[in-house]
Amino acid sequence: MKLRKNRIIILRIMGRILSVLIIFFLAISVLGQLFFPEHLIDIVGARVFIVGDTGSMMPELQYRDLIVVRQFDFDSLEIGDYVTFRSQVYLQGEQQDIFVTHKVIGAVEGNGYDALAYRTSGIHPDIGPDRRLMTIDGLNNTNQFLGKYVFRISIPQGIRAFLMSVPGVIAITVNFICMVLIGLLIIDDEIPENYINST
Repeated sequence: MKLRKNRIIILRIMGRILSVLIIFFLAISVLGQLFFPEHLIDIVGARVFIVGDTGSMMPELQYRDLIVVRQFDFDSLEIGDYVTFRSQVYLQGEQQDIFVTHKVIGAVEGNGYDALAYRTSGIHPDIGPDRRLMTIDGLNNTNQFLGKYVFRISIPQGIRAFLMSVPGVIAITVNFICMVLIGLLIIDDEIPENYINST
């Protein structure tokens, strides 16, 4: 009986710890997107991107879907994987970084590249292969690999517009912080007296 109660207590504590860790990760992700988006994937191992309006990944990924991308071993990518990379383009006379999520359609070795490179493409029939190959470092006029696509979150337009606004971001951040604090208080809660008396 005592052993069973101990297991229940341990499982409850582990569940609460896991919940707090998940909430903490989400809070860090939201704050990271605001303050250090370039380094977020290196710090927490994942990052959230918003699908643009190019339509290159239709119908799999829709405009303004949220996608989660995680760190992944570059050499272990396979044909058919969806990947996110940084690409440099000229917009309004300036060189700018854009983030693209496309499908791996082939691997390339040699041809002037010191290491493995991948050929990528959108999946829409009107979209051809990307002009630049994707490498792990983005050198030699190539796209820089950021991570592997994990899943998408499709959000209704009205909710999506609110979440992307300044009040929406503030509301999310405050709620996550409150949830983390509540989780910490739950974990710190004492074991019920009736359990102590019964042992």
